[in-house]
Amino acid sequence: MNRILTILFFSFYVSISFASSPQISDYLIFKNDTIPTYNLLVEQYLQKIKDDKGRLFDLSFRNSIEGTLGTS
Repeated sequence: MNRILTILFFSFYVSISFASSPQISDYLIFKNDTIPTYNLLVEQYLQKIKDDKGRLFDLSFRNSIEGTLGTS
């Protein structure tokens, strides 16, 4: 009996975890109007404010002895 409950619980948990995917729209509620959004608004904002131009770190970081920015 305990094994059956464990299997049922596990299968229920797995089925719920697959329900949340990026294809399911988010809903933006504004002034009693519901708008489905299919894109990630926060990710678009973070891409706009990115100032590193795709680099992980400056070359001066690699060349320095102590690992801080500057000359070695």
